[in-house]
Amino acid sequence: MTSLPLRRKHLAVLGTFFLLVVAACSSKRMVFSEAEKTALEEMVNNRSFRLTAQWANPLATQGINALVSSGLLQPGSSPNRIDIIGTTAYLNVKGDSVTAQLPYYGERQFSNTYNPTNVGIQFDGIARDVELVYDEKKEVYDFSFYILNDLGEGFNVNGTLFPNLKTTFYINSTQRFTIGYTGLVGNEEL
Repeated sequence: MTSLPLRRKHLAVLGTFFLLVVAACSSKRMVFSEAEKTALEEMVNNRSFRLTAQWANPLATQGINALVSSGLLQPGSSPNRIDIIGTTAYLNVKGDSVTAQLPYYGERQFSNTYNPTNVGIQFDGIARDVELVYDEKKEVYDFSFYILNDLGEGFNVNGTLFPNLKTTFYINSTQRFTIGYTGLVGNEEL
């Protein structure tokens, strides 16, 4: 008779574990509302949206680690995730025209010219090799393009637009180490 209560306890623990595993596996897929999907689809179809970066995600190099150790960054920042909320950090898309003003944390590999007042990532012009593709399985838009700035620096930009109006995007430069950004998607006028 003592084995029956022990057996129930084991079954209860096993059942709870099974439910937790099923819940964890089913929560991997993000669910978006129809309103969110429609808002993003409209911005993409009009090719008019603004990516506002809230976090910079540089490569954690020795220089970045030294910067973080110096205490110059905001509290809550780490070598590979720097809080940039409240700064001028955006990427605007209007048709094929793209404008960006983003802070840069990282190391330059080399430079044609150096302008100490312009150390961030800046470009304004017509993007080349533009791709904007809807991934039906993930229900997101993936994008990529190439652009040159006035100083001859080239940027390959690629990222993802999520229906909950969040974004992640990465910038590969011809003169700097790669950096990523996470933030929000909104109308270009914002």
